[in-house]
Amino acid sequence: MAIDLPELSAKLCSLHGTHRSQYVAEATSEIIQSITAMLRQTPSKKCSDRHGLLLPKGIPSEVVYDISELCAPFVDNEEIKPLVDALLQCNIGAVLPESNKTGLSPAFVHSISDKGIELSYASKVALWTKDISAFEHYVIATVRSVTHCDRRCSDSDVEEVLTRSHLVAVIFTWSTSCPLVFL
Repeated sequence: MAIDLPELSAKLCSLHGTHRSQYVAEATSEIIQSITAMLRQTPSKKCSDRHGLLLPKGIPSEVVYDISELCAPFVDNEEIKPLVDALLQCNIGAVLPESNKTGLSPAFVHSISDKGIELSYASKVALWTKDISAFEHYVIATVRSVTHCDRRCSDSDVEEVLTRSHLVAVIFTWSTSCPLVFL
């Protein structure tokens, strides 16, 4: 027996006393909130022995990849912003050798960079840690904004641009936590 989706949708809407568009909007919002909550869950400290390996637990990389791929066209939508932050900050589990989905999808990362999405400090650091090309893109954009500043820009204007970019803070944090990288 085939399910008639339009009929089912109409019945569900009538049960909830809402119009179809309102019901779809509410359901979509609930789905986004549910996925965001799942991504924000702190994984246990235990390890998995899948394939005889001990791998740190986290959200499977394939799941993160698929969700980020679906979100890529919508990253500039305000309703999706908590989901974008959760994707960037979630603990991604180890990638298995047979998988080609290694965490965040390139389309998602490029969409954030191309659309100039304003991210929190924690989300920026998480993105830069997971994708070095996003960090490089942001450094280049910041350097360009500083160097294109006309001669009337004061040192304090340049300092303000660098402070707002969080680059100095991130580089300082990385240099103190991983000093060998900066030798």
